[in-house]
Amino acid sequence: MKRGLLASLGSPDRAPDVARAAERLGLCAVAIERDHIVFAGSDLPSRRIADGALILGDIFTRTGVTVQSPADGWGSFIAISRQGDTLLVERAALTGMPLYWTRHAGGILCFSHLKLVREILSDVSIDSDFVGQALAYSNLRTDRTGIAEMSGLLPGRWRQPEATALK
Repeated sequence: MKRGLLASLGSPDRAPDVARAAERLGLCAVAIERDHIVFAGSDLPSRRIADGALILGDIFTRTGVTVQSPADGWGSFIAISRQGDTLLVERAALTGMPLYWTRHAGGILCFSHLKLVREILSDVSIDSDFVGQALAYSNLRTDRTGIAEMSGLLPGRWRQPEATALK
């Protein structure tokens, strides 16, 4: 998975399981912190920018000067940053790079492709209410994915992982 992304946020107890899954799928650790670990594929650019945010994907300047924070740039990226002690996950406004999340073992599991979490998540089921909604409102885009208890982070949105939930 050359442009894959897998992250465990707020659950250090599950980090070894996530690390094993990432290794089997060819992802490398790009950030290891006390409250999160992030893995990325070899073709997914990753770097820290001036405000300390980890950028995964492609970010370009809006003004011609160096990007200082995710808000200064545009592109197809996921940013993981801090505001004080709070961890934030942000998806760029372009629709290129997906990010899905689910609560897992007291934390949050974030990923770009379902294949990356197939071995980690054991009780995946269909969200039948979503299926009905998708048939009735085919052009309505929401954060629901069709898989129970799994959501997508919509373009231009951000989430704040907590120990047991995303706000």
